[in-house]
Amino acid sequence: STLKSLELNPDNPGALSNLLIMYEDGDLQNLKIAAHKALEKNKENLNDLNYVEAISCLGETFAKDTLGVNKLSKNRKQKPRRQTSNGKQIN
Repeated sequence: STLKSLELNPDNPGALSNLLIMYEDGDLQNLKIAAHKALEKNKENLNDLNYVEAISCLGETFAKDTLGVNKLSKNRKQKPRRQTSNGKQIN
């Protein structure tokens, strides 16, 4: 019934958390899909501690990708390029 609740209203971090308590290995992909749907429907879920806790249980890489942490760390590693007065780029 909790999975049906997520299908009807994907923006329900509480239901997602409840499902994580009793999920089995075969359910992992469905839970990840539900987590993405919840975020697509409401970006404010990123500020919901229940949502963040729920997706952190779905794996480190998934959580970082979903929260945008991997994208942020890649952007920080890239040094901005500067140009000299004659237009040449320097690192």
